[in-house]
Amino acid sequence: TGFGYDIARQFGLEVTETRAALVPFTLTSHWKARAASLAGLSHEVVVRCNGGEYREPMLFTHRGLSGPAMLQISSYWQAGDALTIDLLPDIDTFDALAAARRETPKRRLSTWLAERLPRRLAQAMVEWHGGDAPLAECSNATLTAWAGHLNDWHLKPAGTEGWRTAEVTLGG
Repeated sequence: TGFGYDIARQFGLEVTETRAALVPFTLTSHWKARAASLAGLSHEVVVRCNGGEYREPMLFTHRGLSGPAMLQISSYWQAGDALTIDLLPDIDTFDALAAARRETPKRRLSTWLAERLPRRLAQAMVEWHGGDAPLAECSNATLTAWAGHLNDWHLKPAGTEGWRTAEVTLGG
């Protein structure tokens, strides 16, 4: 109700602005439509925002992104900020793809992705970014682009689910 904050102010204590924290993110309609088929899928990521960094599972939901990684980073996120998500935190994607291109040039990019990501996520990445070709046909520029998609995915959430699902209050 804010009653405690009113009392704190009466005694001259500084009260900082409050907001929902440890809360799932919602996605823009564009990303919500793209990720609809991924609802229920969990995958370990490293997520970064405003100096915070967490390596935990990320969960795709019918509204957006949740799971321990997203709940933790929500305490650092401010409206309008982008999250940086590393979908393959233990892999330098460019180097791994370049090595695969040398060693198994006929392997398709989708096959390589499916060996490292959950199948539905690998399929979605190919749909979102295209370019499912044999690795031998992938230029360095293509490999660099895929490294960005997988190790440095910048995603700007629409917002959070707010007080309804927040586990804690930040500020006060």
